[in-house]
Amino acid sequence: MDRFRRMEIFVAVVEAGQFTRAAENLHLSKSAVSHALTDLEKYLDLQLLSRNNRSLQLTGAGQSYYDHCKRILADVEDVEEQVRNDDRQVSGHIRITAPDTFGSYLLTPIFAQFMEENPGITLDLNLTERHVDLIEEGFDIAFRIMETQDSQHISTKLSDVRMVTCASPAYLKKHGPLKTYKDLKHHDCLRYTRSPTWRFVKGGRHYDFVPQGSITTNSGENLRQFAIAGQGVIHLPFFLVYHALSKGLLVQILTDYEGRKMNGYIVRPAHRHCPVRVQHLIDFTIERVIAMQTFLSNIETPI
Repeated sequence: MDRFRRMEIFVAVVEAGQFTRAAENLHLSKSAVSHALTDLEKYLDLQLLSRNNRSLQLTGAGQSYYDHCKRILADVEDVEEQVRNDDRQVSGHIRITAPDTFGSYLLTPIFAQFMEENPGITLDLNLTERHVDLIEEGFDIAFRIMETQDSQHISTKLSDVRMVTCASPAYLKKHGPLKTYKDLKHHDCLRYTRSPTWRFVKGGRHYDFVPQGSITTNSGENLRQFAIAGQGVIHLPFFLVYHALSKGLLVQILTDYEGRKMNGYIVRPAHRHCPVRVQHLIDFTIERVIAMQTFLSNIETPI
């Protein structure tokens, strides 16, 4: 195994924090990774990692070598991508994680266009509501909806995410209109598992409401479908319901109140070099979301 490959394996092990995870990320056997590290330490005549049953720790020499390896590998990757690029065509593999509904409704159409314009890219898109550890699980970037930035990562704001309250015309005809948020206690509220409280703002004052209803699910898409079917009131991000609103399948209610405002961020590891292909995807996504926000602002509310 050549010296450069050993450096790549060493960096992968450090960032994964374990041999097994690094082997999975590199598509190698655990024994191949372990032998590569042993050979590297013998070649350098240095101990780079302190091993025990639970964790791996960098030695002083290991930390210095890791920092140099990161710079060298980043420089090589930059050179390779710049040579490959032709009229901003990029190539290579990108691993992304995003919340399920946010990824399906907002990001997937953008990624499809990106892939169309950059056929040399291969994409691994993991949609999950689970909080993913980017370093341990080998992802390049994550899309997250948060109220504040995560100081442990480099976060780039993508969009505003505003909550709106909706119901179907048939449901409102049967159960009557709502004038204030307190009226919700007389209605069947469709609840999202990870959001037990609905927050409203009016005149600078905040009002919290704990919804009650017959349906609870961990899927925003399921809530949207239940609401369209007349099963109750939903409180969801605008990006998930704006198509249904524009077609009259849902009607926005309690418009005198503002919903809870969060932010959509693109997040990447702070200490990891950002390849050209990943930065190109980030720039491409931000550009398309800005254009989409401008369009949606003419409909009703920011996404």
